[in-house]
Amino acid sequence: MQIITVAMIGAGNLGAYVVRGLTGTLGDDLWVIAEGERKERLEKDGLIINDKPYTLHVRTPEEASGADLIIVCVKYHALREILPAVKTIAGPHTLVMSLLNGVDSEEILAEAIPKEQIVHAMIRVVADRDGNRIHIQPTGKGMGIHYGQVRGIPDEASLRALDDLFAGAAFDAVRDEDILTSMWSKYAFNNCENLPQAVLDAGVGCFEDSAHMAWVRSMIYEETRMVAAAEGVTLPPEPKHVTSAQFPKHAIYSTLQDLRAGRKTETEMFAGTLLRLAEKHGLHVPYTEMLYHLLCAFEEKNAGLFDYTE
Repeated sequence: MQIITVAMIGAGNLGAYVVRGLTGTLGDDLWVIAEGERKERLEKDGLIINDKPYTLHVRTPEEASGADLIIVCVKYHALREILPAVKTIAGPHTLVMSLLNGVDSEEILAEAIPKEQIVHAMIRVVADRDGNRIHIQPTGKGMGIHYGQVRGIPDEASLRALDDLFAGAAFDAVRDEDILTSMWSKYAFNNCENLPQAVLDAGVGCFEDSAHMAWVRSMIYEETRMVAAAEGVTLPPEPKHVTSAQFPKHAIYSTLQDLRAGRKTETEMFAGTLLRLAEKHGLHVPYTEMLYHLLCAFEEKNAGLFDYTE
């Protein structure tokens, strides 16, 4: 198997990471999927990534039918909306990789295509966006795309094809021998840092400088670790926070970026999924439940629910 054509669904921060990394390798065979006004806008404006303009090769799902690989880069709340497009594009040998940093996007994608075509993956990247301008921070050890096999899926030939594709990419990509644990580890990190930071509305230095935020981080991590164990995944004890020596204190993660921009967050993918899984196993996760409702209320505030007048 050889991956020649790649269809990318989603052109935000994650999509920009893929565009910057694969444009030099694939050229016109890297397609961004869009229709109607959005297709026209992406064709006209492209993306500006780290101050460099990128022209996008935009196709409709029908035009991209039979692509060798689909990379899903949409926000979680849009995942089910793009299932018809995935189904239209995917041929019998198309691989589908989701870069969403939850633990159930593969399960959702399997509603549209056979699970044998789905690659478990995750991404570690820090980026911020202003319109079509996206800035991706330099990557370090452990960053980039991680992908791998879960219970023999996908087959070895498919993984080798991904190895070959990513070998020429201008980004970090790692074949992970325990991708499921890595996905849960990243998911736990998002629950215990991404979400509390958004409630506080402060840079990531808060976890280093505040004993209170460190406590919140620990409680959320342990709840996620407990649910992971019930799902058959063993997470290590709480890892140390990435310090200011490795990461700028003013940096903000995706949930706070979305709240400040008035966008819908991925609280459902993080806390919402943990609540669902905890209920399935009869477990209680009160700290995560509190975060979930607070962030949902912040979204309601952004939507104008609390714009009271006298």
